[in-house]
Amino acid sequence: MHDFELSLEYGNPINLVSFILDLVSTPPILAGKALNIEKYTPVNTLVKNIPFRDANTQEGFLNIYSCRFESGKCTVHIFGILKGLPLKSEIDFKVDNLRDFEMLNEKIKFILNKSKNILKSYYKDSKIRNIEHHILAFLSDSLEA
Repeated sequence: MHDFELSLEYGNPINLVSFILDLVSTPPILAGKALNIEKYTPVNTLVKNIPFRDANTQEGFLNIYSCRFESGKCTVHIFGILKGLPLKSEIDFKVDNLRDFEMLNEKIKFILNKSKNILKSYYKDSKIRNIEHHILAFLSDSLEA
C-alpha cells in the first residue's frame, strides 16, 4: 500500500526521520529512527512523489515523518490507518540548519512520549481527528511554518 507519499515539491530530501506509534499495544510502543535518504532520492527528475517505504500502514499504527529538504523547508507528515479510516496530515516548517531539524525531532519525540496514552484513548474511542489535532496543536505551538 503506497497511499502515503513524500512530495518532492521542495526539492530532494536531505534528512528524514520516522516515528511510529503502535496504538494497538498496551502500553503504546514508540519507535523512532533516522532513515537512509537514498531510498527517498529519485533517480528520475520527473518523479514528484515517493512512497514512504518504511511506514507501517497496518491498522492502529500512527506514522510521523519529518523531512528536511535542500530548500531549507521542512515538512512533518502524520498518517496511518486508524479504525479503518485513513489519517493524513502535513505541516510545513522553515528550519535554518541541521540543529533546528534535530530540535524539531526531539519535540516530536517528546510530544509522542508524553501523549501516547492520550493518543491511545482517542484511538480506542474512534476519535481519529483528535489524534491529528492533538499532535498538530503541540507542534505548531512553538514552531512557525
